[in-house]
Amino acid sequence: MKIFDIYSHTINTYWSYDGSKSTPGTIYNDKSEDDNGWGWKWQDKIAWDQTKSGGSVKTYNSDYGVATMSVKFENKKTGVGSTVEATTKYGHTYNATTISDVTFSNSGIGFTYNKTSGRWSNTGNWPIKLK
Repeated sequence: MKIFDIYSHTINTYWSYDGSKSTPGTIYNDKSEDDNGWGWKWQDKIAWDQTKSGGSVKTYNSDYGVATMSVKFENKKTGVGSTVEATTKYGHTYNATTISDVTFSNSGIGFTYNKTSGRWSNTGNWPIKLK
């Protein structure tokens, strides 16, 4: 059952050297109209960045990132003063481990990995009071 429509989404990453916005390479947007979720996939990298003095420094292009998603609720009873819960999950793989599947359900967000090593993930949950 679909409970909201996604009408905008962004993801930005920032260099570890100076915190300026980076270009994370190809970002894949994965979305199914039947799911109540959205996913991004990108490849981080270490590269040379320009310093203010004109030199260069080896730096990481995904030191941190910010992702946003704006939604419209289908339930007409959800409105000002209602509290909804947003859940995010971040998965990171290395040493040839890959994520083979992502699921969105009422019980949360799930990742299926092709190996039991070379991976980690983190989940966040936030109750949000609508204004």
